[in-house]
Amino acid sequence: MKHKGNKNSNRIIVALIALCCLGAGCKKAEETTKQTSKASETEATTIQTTEETTTIPTTDETTTEETSSEATEQSTEAETTASEEETTAATKAPVADTISLGAGNITNHGFATGNSLYSFYVTHPSSDQEALTQEENASGEKKKLYTASSIDYLNLQGDALYFRDGRNAISKLNVADGSCEKIYEGEITNLTVYGEYLYFSENSSLVRCGLDGSNKEVLFEEQHSSMPADVAFCITNDKIYFSDPTDFANGGFFFGKVYSMDLDGKNQTDFPSGVIACNGEMFFSDGKCLYFYGTSEDQSVSGYLRINLDGSDLRHVNRNSPTSINTAEGKEYLSVSEGLNLLDADLTPTQILKDSIGDSAHFVIVGENIYYMNLAGTTIRVSLDGTNNVKLG
Repeated sequence: MKHKGNKNSNRIIVALIALCCLGAGCKKAEETTKQTSKASETEATTIQTTEETTTIPTTDETTTEETSSEATEQSTEAETTASEEETTAATKAPVADTISLGAGNITNHGFATGNSLYSFYVTHPSSDQEALTQEENASGEKKKLYTASSIDYLNLQGDALYFRDGRNAISKLNVADGSCEKIYEGEITNLTVYGEYLYFSENSSLVRCGLDGSNKEVLFEEQHSSMPADVAFCITNDKIYFSDPTDFANGGFFFGKVYSMDLDGKNQTDFPSGVIACNGEMFFSDGKCLYFYGTSEDQSVSGYLRINLDGSDLRHVNRNSPTSINTAEGKEYLSVSEGLNLLDADLTPTQILKDSIGDSAHFVIVGENIYYMNLAGTTIRVSLDGTNNVKLG
């Protein structure tokens, strides 16, 4: 089932927005979970303790006591052996806490991710090559894992790192042994791992497949008259929010009404409040609000907007174009030409970083750190308050 907005009434409204964002590049929700990481075998140990309570029978017969004692010893020995086997198996795949990510990381091209043991990020060793680097959080030791013409949309799931490889494939890298394989080929955008599936946009469609790249399913599809459209979407609270790209198009920019649906593509419904979003430029949720570039149907507000998932409290995050936005720990961050701003509850900006990063600089939040790329193409890491500036390459 497909839903459409009033195309004729929206064309003029959205055309104005399209002109505003022609200078901007149009390009989900990460959850904090317990994940398994084979790469951390030497860093994490699973300790399992077994407490045994033995009840001594009250009897005067020595034979009964000896028999009971022998049975208890055999039982304890068997349980100890089973416990040791379980501990050994668990040690082979120790658990590592996942570092919480800013909700807008995929929107911002997801060039960094990590867990409690390692950080992973992309650098530019040359103008035509990008490198995927692993850094041990405790020691700072770095290891180059992979190089390609372009690497983005990093998604860490257990001991597997999924990413877009060269803009036309999905690769899966095993962080335990460094092996890497391409598991899917196609025109991929907005790659997101959620549960046991890979979700991504491809040729005016929103699709998902298994973590091995198999069993592709089309969840939403629209054929556009001019060219394939990038379907903007995000996943939060087991729901997919997306924008239908067929309401309006201009110069490669696509606009449409916002809808939600189940993870399998069923129960497609209108977003509670009528809004029109630009596909691909900015579209994400922090679990409470939806962030996007677009307008309300009555044209009362337009620009970079934030609205609650129940359709209430539509507000400007920023009226100017272009820009990038990300969130972490309930705080909102905004890129401007001279650096990064932190927004308070009233969306009033306070500059926390001064650097010539450009209005539309993409930045990724991993745990307590912000990763961004300056105008020279250098990847830089700073703390959430803008301090501890480190050039990574």
